[in-house]
Amino acid sequence: MPHPPARNRVRHALLRTETLNRNSDLYGTSFEAFIIGEIKAYLSYYRVKKDLTFWRSTSQYEVDCLIGNQIAVEVKSKGRVSAHDLKFFKLSRVSTL
Repeated sequence: MPHPPARNRVRHALLRTETLNRNSDLYGTSFEAFIIGEIKAYLSYYRVKKDLTFWRSTSQYEVDCLIGNQIAVEVKSKGRVSAHDLKFFKLSRVSTL
């Protein structure tokens, strides 16, 4: 699936967001959107012809960003990443996308 375009900017405008609490879901989704935007800019600048997509299973496993079919990126904005945060990577060792 292609990435949804700029939905966080629209969300911030509608909610009239002035500040983001670092521990909020809105901060996390905004941080993810920022990182994916930076990846997209990098690929464009260096003219890398790779699809930028995300993946979600029917069981709700997901990967924030897939670059082509070789690189999976999971974006986290918290201080500590737990094993639960990496559940897709454990799943991918056993199955294929």
